Amino acid sequence: VDEIGVKVNRTAGFHVHVNAEGMQFAEVRQVAQAFLKYEAVFDMMMPPSRRGDSNQYCLSNVSAVAGDCHLDGEALHARLESTATLYELVNMVSPTRYFKLNLQNLTGGDKRTIEFRQHSATSSAVKVEAWIRLLLRFVTAARQRPSAKAFKDSTPIDERFERLFQWVIKDTELH
Repeated sequence: VDEIGVKVNRTAGFHVHVNAEGMQFAEVRQVAQAFLKYEAVFDMMMPPSRRGDSNQYCLSNVSAVAGDCHLDGEALHARLESTATLYELVNMVSPTRYFKLNLQNLTGGDKRTIEFRQHSATSSAVKVEAWIRLLLRFVTAARQRPSAKAFKDSTPIDERFERLFQWVIKDTELH
């Protein structure tokens, strides 16, 4: 897209919508559980302005689920596992559309999509392609191989990063 003169600025974001037509509630929950498990890893790949709760347009899903409490990974996973309906899950994970993982389109709107809002705007076709491939593989892996365990708080971020690519994504071209 650089070649055709696309211009971006630091305040813009790059959002990807993944088709969720036909996705069962349990599969959506598995995607949400996997995203919460790996949110800190996705943060590592982003500029500081797109990490944690630093941007009002892509807030932390971990913070949304934890609320005012500090919950470890197991408690976050269990909280999502306890949801009984899609509406309950959506309201817990992304109470508004302004979260890194936005599930709002699953309960309203014209298209059933899972939206990833975290990436900063880019005019690099290489970055666009890599991010889309990563997200598609992530969603596929989460649907096919549910995230069985949460990380312990003591698990180093570099180990989490390796696990994302080795066990969830399984795409050596992205690694």
